[in-house]
Amino acid sequence: MQPYLITLDKQHEILLNILCKVDEFCKKNNLRYSLAGGTLLGAVRHQGFIPWDDDVDIMMPRKDYDFFKKHFNGFCENLHSFNSVKTDLFECYFLWQKVEDLRTLMTEVGIPFPCYGINIDIFPIDGLPSNRRLQKFLIFAVGYLKSLFYLSWQQNNSGYNLKSKIKYLCAKVIGRKVITAVIEKVTTMYSFSESSFVGALTGRYGMKEIHSKNVFEEYEYLNFENKRFMCISAYDLYLKQHYGDYMKLPAENERETHSSTAFWK
Repeated sequence: MQPYLITLDKQHEILLNILCKVDEFCKKNNLRYSLAGGTLLGAVRHQGFIPWDDDVDIMMPRKDYDFFKKHFNGFCENLHSFNSVKTDLFECYFLWQKVEDLRTLMTEVGIPFPCYGINIDIFPIDGLPSNRRLQKFLIFAVGYLKSLFYLSWQQNNSGYNLKSKIKYLCAKVIGRKVITAVIEKVTTMYSFSESSFVGALTGRYGMKEIHSKNVFEEYEYLNFENKRFMCISAYDLYLKQHYGDYMKLPAENERETHSSTAFWK
């Protein structure tokens, strides 16, 4: 084993430490958050990490998310919060907030550079229109903008067909800073507090991300790795919409990991 390589068990330990500090900050500032995605599924089904998973996801209503984004840095030594806006360290390849352990470094399949540490993902929960067609259009628009954002990182367009080359050129001409600003504008068009439907618009599940706002109005603490973290009380509705029969273990060949490798700096 390489001397600086971090095992999956140690990654889980580091991720849990980051999550504990985020929870501490949120309690101190009366911020709402919930475990999300596979992390919430892990809390319900495994009372901890999904054994083959290597990340942590949480979600926050936009108002709480913006406060966290503005004020978390400086709260804890060795932890750093960042997003797709250029930071003092680098430009981020992601469209949501992350909190990383600065003592570590990660490489991940599909990410063009290893320039961030072991981290947790924080997704904003934003408002949506009540009209179903408008919801679909908004999800489509955000999805298209996301694809432009990721294309803007690509170094060449070899192998693309004509349509894709034109899209690649548009992404390069517009630039990721402008694309990021447009995504921020589009995803915050509808107020969380005034909307009947809300969701993590930058998440990976498209229309499955859309929920009635009452899903995000009540919270409780669930066990996760012998600790307790805030979760939406309506986790059953959320998990069924995302995963279907979520208590059933997937077949081994369907168990997704992020294929990341982590090292101590």
